[in-house]
This record gives sequence, structure tokens and C-alpha cells, in this order.
Amino acid sequence: ETENIYTKLKSQEGKATVVFMGHWDSKSQTFPSSLRIILIILAVFGALILVIIYLILSIIRIFIPFEIYLLNLILFSSSIVIAIIGSLNFFNKTGNQSPGAYDNASAVGVVIELARYFKNNPLNNIDFIFLAPSSEELNLGGIKDFLKKHKEEFDIDTTYFINYDLIGGNIIKLIYSFGIPRKVSSHKLNKLFLNSAKELNLKIKDQYLPTGAWSDYMPVVYEGFEACWLATLPGLKMVHTKNDNMELITNKGLKDILELTIKVIEKLNSEYN
Repeated sequence: ETENIYTKLKSQEGKATVVFMGHWDSKSQTFPSSLRIILIILAVFGALILVIIYLILSIIRIFIPFEIYLLNLILFSSSIVIAIIGSLNFFNKTGNQSPGAYDNASAVGVVIELARYFKNNPLNNIDFIFLAPSSEELNLGGIKDFLKKHKEEFDIDTTYFINYDLIGGNIIKLIYSFGIPRKVSSHKLNKLFLNSAKELNLKIKDQYLPTGAWSDYMPVVYEGFEACWLATLPGLKMVHTKNDNMELITNKGLKDILELTIKVIEKLNSEYN
């Protein structure tokens, strides 16, 4: 059994709600996350390309019958290679040998520090929830359970979820869209974070993640809420390995994420004045 951990901080006016979240569970796997992502992307896009090619050739053959042995051999061989790549993830066994500093203790630390900061520096217009979901590594089960129990408590137009996952590196990544077909998580939050990072002179890269990795903000977006995912680099090669330790976490990386978040929240608060 496992559970979500969260607390609330009310404001005077309560015109909007911000949910800070960072999952607290960790795991190890045979393959590092970077390799797993590459394998899944190659398998998915390789299969899609082959399906499209087969469909095009089938349509052409309706009007122009032809048979090219070399082409058939290439397509058949490609299908086998893609099937092998896809099946490699079967051998990606899960364990508990990763210390989980970068994924995801550092993010939990950021959420706790944000709770301390906003308790000492309350805002007039924004209520806060500081959430550490469980079971992210299993099936995003913690955030799904939280939404099932509490989503009716939130106004979909004034509630914002900010997800921290893979925190501590010096290069900030803002995952602004994901999935196939592509789904944008929040134009408003993405714009706020990109503009605020520019004002603070921080390095930030926005990124589309088609497949291969998942995080707690995805079920939130599918429920229709505004959400974004903040991550950092480097460190991805060490995720889900025994080398995911405190050597991946930098003071600057944590400080930058905190300063950026605080600036964004202050801007958001001013919009509701």
C-alpha cells in the first residue's frame, strides 16, 4: 500500500489555486531512462512509418500492379528490426536499487521549500496545495487517485498544476506538449515560465515529448486543467540506475527552479488583483 502526501495553504481572497507536485517514489530498471525513451520512440515511429509505406504501396498496386523483390525484402527486414527494438523493453526489469536523488527526491525538496517560502510570504489571491503523489513510477496511480477524489473541488479556469520531475541540473526543461497526437499542456503557464526565465537570465528549453516517458502532469492535462512539467538536465542517463545520487544535484539547479517558480507565481498572483 502507498499514499499521497499533501497539505494546503489558504490565501485571503482565494481567487486561484496552484498545486505544486513532485512524486516521492523511485525505482531502478535494467535500462537507463534515456535508452528506454530512445527504444520506445524508435519502435513507435518506425512502426508508423512502415504502416504508412505499406498503405501507400497497397494503393499504388491497385492501379499499377508491380512486384519489386528488393523492396519487399527491405520492408520485411525493417519490420523484423523494429519488432526486435520494441521487444527489448520486455527485458527492462524493475527493481529498487536507485537512490532516487534526481528522480525524484530533489523535486520533493523543492515542493517542501516552496511550502516554507509561501507560508512565510503569503499571497493575497492564490491558495496553494503542496502535493507529493505516490506510484508515479508504477502507473501515475497517485495523481490519478488524487484527481478522482478532489478534482470537483477545483475551478478548472483558475487552477494551475506545476509538476517537478528530474530536478537539480543547471539547464531547465519545460515540457510544453506531449503525446501522439500532440497535446499542449498550458499556453498560459508555458508563456509565464519562458518569459520569467528570460527576465531572470536563466537557461531554459521548451520541449515536445512524443512518447517514451510519462509524468504526473499528464493525467492532469487530460482532465482539462492548466499544467506544466519542469525538469532539468543533465542527469537523464542516470535515472533509474544506482548512479541516481546527490552528485547529480547542484545548488544552482535548485536555486534557479525556486527563483523561477516564485517569480511566475508572483506574476500570476498580480493577474488576480
